[in-house]
Amino acid sequence: MKQLLVDQEPVLSRDRNQLTEFMVRGRYPIGVGLNVLALQDFQARGVGKNVKTIALPELDYQAAGSRPQAH
Repeated sequence: MKQLLVDQEPVLSRDRNQLTEFMVRGRYPIGVGLNVLALQDFQARGVGKNVKTIALPELDYQAAGSRPQAH
């Protein structure tokens, strides 16, 4: 965990659009929590076509801005 959380110097941001732009511009090779709609917009403009998304079925994806539902 130290190698991942300290030695790799991860960058944290609450702004999903910023994270997406970091990936599209090649600033960081791996991102978690990107804005898929922003990524599609970048790709429609011809940039970020090398960015691939991987959906993890074991995670519960929710729309941005939605609040978790009580079960």
